[in-house]
Amino acid sequence: MLKIKLPDNFHNEREYIVSTIFKYFWDIDYEIIYENRNNLCLTVNNKNIFIDDSFFQNAVDCWLNNKSMPTLPLKHWCIDDKKISKCVADCDLPVIFGKALNDNSYFYQDSDVYIGIDILGSAFFMLTRYEELVNKNRDNYGRFSAYDSIAYKEKFLERPIINEYLEILWYAIQCVAPELKRKQRSFKIIPTHDVDRPFEFLNLSLYQVLHSLAGDLLKRKSIKLFSDRLKSYIKFKQGNYKADYNYTFDTIMDISEANGLTSTFFFMTAQNISALDGNYSIVHPYIKNLMQDIAKRRHKIGLHPSFESFKNAELVKNNKEQLDYAIKNNLNKNFNFGARQHYLRWSCPETWQYYENAGLKFDTTLSFADHIGFRCGICYEYPVFNLLTRKQLNLIEYPLIVMEGTGLDLNYMNLDNLEMLNRCVRLKEVCKKYKGNFIFLWHNTRFKKESEKAIYTQLLKT
Repeated sequence: MLKIKLPDNFHNEREYIVSTIFKYFWDIDYEIIYENRNNLCLTVNNKNIFIDDSFFQNAVDCWLNNKSMPTLPLKHWCIDDKKISKCVADCDLPVIFGKALNDNSYFYQDSDVYIGIDILGSAFFMLTRYEELVNKNRDNYGRFSAYDSIAYKEKFLERPIINEYLEILWYAIQCVAPELKRKQRSFKIIPTHDVDRPFEFLNLSLYQVLHSLAGDLLKRKSIKLFSDRLKSYIKFKQGNYKADYNYTFDTIMDISEANGLTSTFFFMTAQNISALDGNYSIVHPYIKNLMQDIAKRRHKIGLHPSFESFKNAELVKNNKEQLDYAIKNNLNKNFNFGARQHYLRWSCPETWQYYENAGLKFDTTLSFADHIGFRCGICYEYPVFNLLTRKQLNLIEYPLIVMEGTGLDLNYMNLDNLEMLNRCVRLKEVCKKYKGNFIFLWHNTRFKKESEKAIYTQLLKT
């Protein structure tokens, strides 16, 4: 059995990250031994792997303090070993925590291996979103911005750096214990859709409709758009709800099914709490029909909590109970489901705790609203840890990699269609390299432009 010798401090934190890596990711049996030491030691077959422990060693006197943060600019390990280079996305590897300097980041001495990167501490730092408790900067929506993150500042936001570190660790383990086998993973493409506005014309007054249609002519200067939306409105008022301009759900499911994939649709239950919440009732007959269609075609349903819910436990609980009620009444069944925060508003670690308390199964909020990439540094789902209570939760995080608006919208990255496609394909390919999850978000309202629909369709292809 693998023995993991750890310094005798931060027991909850260390046991969380050890169990996440060795049990949850790899399904390897191990024994933890606490000792008076200043590094980590993995022992198997009378051979040792010594690993740096900079993060926890430094944090003893400055937990959740600026002094416990990585020193910028980060050091880099320039990997020239051909075997180790296969573990990483780029041979110029930033070192979040550790003492790596050029060729002494990884070396052998007799039968032992020495790794100068603090792999477990760095993984804990990224997966728990530690920096978001230390750095108090927030944008106008109360969100932690990508541009304040170490990943963006040090140019590794678009690479899953923790996956890279873990592959280096696995390579070292295989060098000393080639008989050890880890759990096999498979690459997954997971398309998701936040249902903010399932219908454009539902609950709109005639004045609001005419005002919107006038905008097609006067503001957007498009006779075709005016004509298409007017026809859509007339059919919708005649009872053909699928003719609504925002109703693209059959198209979404058709594309997913053509690629052998399953889409997840996150529905809002909140109304009139914020002007930015949904414009529909979860128990409206049209929504009932939509949910039945989704279930009949074996796609999935989740919760999209209110704009105001990310720091409000009661709202999360109430939103979850409303979706429970709708599922029971619309589908005549009960099932567990997860959620994604509206506008990707998320607070570390409160939102996770509110999800746990409400009985939600998973979260898939964690991508930055203003930049695509790996906010958590990883493309695997993983159990989460509350940094304030210092306890592991049952909740699972499925990190979001791309939201379409993040890349395409003027107020965020403002990429053109070709650059958006190329950047997203690169992210998808690196997820495939590590047999991870490429989870991306495409709202139902973003399928009306053929150019954006084409990007989405291309990303679903394996």
